[in-house]
Amino acid sequence: MTRLVFSLLALLAPLWGVARQPKTPPVSEAQVHVDQGNTYFDAKQWDQAIAEYTVALALDPHPDLVWNIARSHEESGRLAEARALFERYAVMTSVEADQEAARSKIEALVAREAKARKALLTVETEADVEVRIGGVVVGRGPTASASLLPGRYRVIVRAQDGRTGEQVVAMTGGQDTRISLKPDAKAKVAVRAEPAVPPPPTTWAGSYAVVVAEGEAGLLSGASLALDAAGAGTVTQQRKRPLEPWRLQHCQKGHGPDLESDVRYVARLTGDGLERTLELTSGETTCSCAPFCKIPTDLSFPVLAQPDFEGLIGTELILTRDQSAGRMRVRVTPADLTGTWQPLLWPAAPGPGARLELGADGNGALLVTASGEFLSWQRRACPSQASWTMDLRYPARVEIDGTHLRLVFALPATTACSCPGACGTPPRLAVVELGVPPVPNTMVGPGVFWHRIPVPTQLAEPK
Repeated sequence: MTRLVFSLLALLAPLWGVARQPKTPPVSEAQVHVDQGNTYFDAKQWDQAIAEYTVALALDPHPDLVWNIARSHEESGRLAEARALFERYAVMTSVEADQEAARSKIEALVAREAKARKALLTVETEADVEVRIGGVVVGRGPTASASLLPGRYRVIVRAQDGRTGEQVVAMTGGQDTRISLKPDAKAKVAVRAEPAVPPPPTTWAGSYAVVVAEGEAGLLSGASLALDAAGAGTVTQQRKRPLEPWRLQHCQKGHGPDLESDVRYVARLTGDGLERTLELTSGETTCSCAPFCKIPTDLSFPVLAQPDFEGLIGTELILTRDQSAGRMRVRVTPADLTGTWQPLLWPAAPGPGARLELGADGNGALLVTASGEFLSWQRRACPSQASWTMDLRYPARVEIDGTHLRLVFALPATTACSCPGACGTPPRLAVVELGVPPVPNTMVGPGVFWHRIPVPTQLAEPK
């Protein structure tokens, strides 16, 4: 009898001590796909491993193959998919020890999903005070909020008279946090002149394309938004994606290999000025296989209308007017990215007013000004000052791999400090992962949006 060796046998040896053998003789064609799946799994090529295991499952519906697919999803970071497959495995297998192992996996994945879940940070402050979280302006007082992943965030409030307040907040997955932070009269710094911000569009009428959809907005990938002048309209989306063979048994007889669906929401853009909320209600969908097309009835996403950008920007959702989306790039070179870039959305920004200068060779520097209040022990260094400012220069380079961009930052150098004894060590910056710019003069990634500052047109002097 030919022996079918599933990846489960090798992958779970530390868990069970010994590997299990399938109880039914496999077919040789399934064995070929299992072996190839094992090879891909060992090489950490998760999607290829899933494809091979799925083919093997169609040839020989053994529960251990469902485990293999679940493990591949787990290793690739697709926790919800992995949890659903482990739940399916627990139903398919009749071995009590295997069911217990699946339940342990499910509990661990639920904990990981909770840890990775975003939470709402609400800042209470004085009226009309600017609130920055992670270097990004999220609103003005008396209250401002942002949905954040777990981590540490620096919150800065700044009044128009120059008073500031600062606090570092640790966010836990799925746990909303509310803080009270008001500007301190002792922490008063000179307000730097900033360029005038153009008003938001006078009309929202037109068609928009979703160019980035992350987290809860992921189901809107590739959707279109149509709005009238008052900001009311609809979101529509047509999707076609491969359907796993094991799901076919839940569809009508003769269903094809692809899952097709049409999604529709009633949309309304609410709010004033640059700060808006895109509210989606009355969600409905038509689907070729109903059990696998469920969508939330209502969704809501905070977004900002940004100067010089025809669209809306949020941490999970970025939309642009269709005429801009039609000019998407396919590939870029370092020369295409030459110029000065400003992060309109970058939670990890080390300070406000950051700008990135890039040359034609892909090298450049991130220039940023950080500021804050003195700690008690720092006041001795500069007793006449209530706060400090520090100008930083991070050597930077952009790496291009086909249609993928990476911004890599070296250790920074301090170019100026208002109180050398108090500025301390500048923070390191993580690599910023970006996709091909979806519209001209932009670099976009999950929760990150960079915009190239236009070069002013030089007018010729009259002769």
